[in-house]
Amino acid sequence: WSQESALEAYKCSHCGHSTTQCELDNPVAPVLDIFRAKAFEREMAPDSIYAFCRKFKKRNNPYDVELLPLLQKKLPTKYFAPHGTTYFPGCTEIRHNFTAIKKMMGLMEKLKLERIRLFDQPIQCCGYPLLMAGDVQGFREHADVMTHMLEDIPVLVGSAPACTFTFKHLYPAH
Repeated sequence: WSQESALEAYKCSHCGHSTTQCELDNPVAPVLDIFRAKAFEREMAPDSIYAFCRKFKKRNNPYDVELLPLLQKKLPTKYFAPHGTTYFPGCTEIRHNFTAIKKMMGLMEKLKLERIRLFDQPIQCCGYPLLMAGDVQGFREHADVMTHMLEDIPVLVGSAPACTFTFKHLYPAH
């Protein structure tokens, strides 16, 4: 264990290429996830990773801005009804691709889904970035809070692959 070897774990972007290149079909990315978590735990991760996690925890997203007010400012109040099929756009869409959110809401209206609404809680991120940073404890705390916020929602729709994967597979695993 050294800081130099820990840095290697942070080079993986989860693209899957390393696994396809491995002659033994080893699951490279998941192994590096474990290594990254151990490096984080042992305080051997890059300083920028710890700074990122501190920034994330200030506003519960990687962008250091309150995301719910952005949604409320840019979309009609009808999308914030108290009940209905709930759309969770995810932090990256809110911050960088608002057009995708509008198109998704329009699509759900065209499909005539009854009572469509946006997830309207202060936390608008699934927490995946924390886990990828190696902050497993921070991710688990975030997931616990989010799980309680989501528990009364009968139908949750997501369009961000990382969020959908996180809710479906990572929350139950943690």
